[in-house]
Amino acid sequence: MSKKQKKNNKIQYSKIITLLTFILFCGCIIKCFSMDISTVYDLSVYATIITSSGALCLTSVVWYLKNSQAEKVANIKANTYKIISEEQFEYNRKMLELKSMYKYTEEDIVAIEDSSLLDELTQEALHSMNTSVDNAMEEAVSSIEAQTL
Repeated sequence: MSKKQKKNNKIQYSKIITLLTFILFCGCIIKCFSMDISTVYDLSVYATIITSSGALCLTSVVWYLKNSQAEKVANIKANTYKIISEEQFEYNRKMLELKSMYKYTEEDIVAIEDSSLLDELTQEALHSMNTSVDNAMEEAVSSIEAQTL
């Protein structure tokens, strides 16, 4: 079994909790509407049951969505680092090929790299990506923490 298949088979408890709370909410609605409401006391109990189960269901749905947002942000960050590291590896490989092909000395390569804007552009891109992804991650985590309190 490949790594991707194992990852897809991982149990996601947030989905299970969301499904269970939705089933509980639907069950409460069905039960309350199928019962005979003869007194105001019965009506207030049923209204409380529907309200509390609905709030629980809504909270679990929000928690699931924020949890999946945090997971997606982490995956985006990991994939971005992977792409950048692959590009840096390819750049270094090409530099070694050029060095061997044209018999450049180490000083020549240092001079070329010093005049290159690649490092500055890479650092700016990484900083920009980190800032936006970190902001999205903080938003997702803070809202998850607020929902669980």
